[in-house]
Amino acid sequence: MSVATVAFWYGEEGWGGIEAPDRPGVGFVSFMHVRMEGLRDLIPGEPVEYEWGDDNGQDGCDWRVAWVRPTDRT
Repeated sequence: MSVATVAFWYGEEGWGGIEAPDRPGVGFVSFMHVRMEGLRDLIPGEPVEYEWGDDNGQDGCDWRVAWVRPTDRT
């Protein structure tokens, strides 16, 4: 598990990107990757825990996450 920051989030489309110090570029994340009951969005600047998925970027992102979870929400 690694820590990253939400770089941007398109709420109306349900996807965005995260930036992580241990991965180059931006990672693609969608609401389906969010691991928190009832949560379907992320907030730009918000810290998140994540697990890297693969190097197949999407929508201009360089790689994808397997899952993501905000660290400051309960």
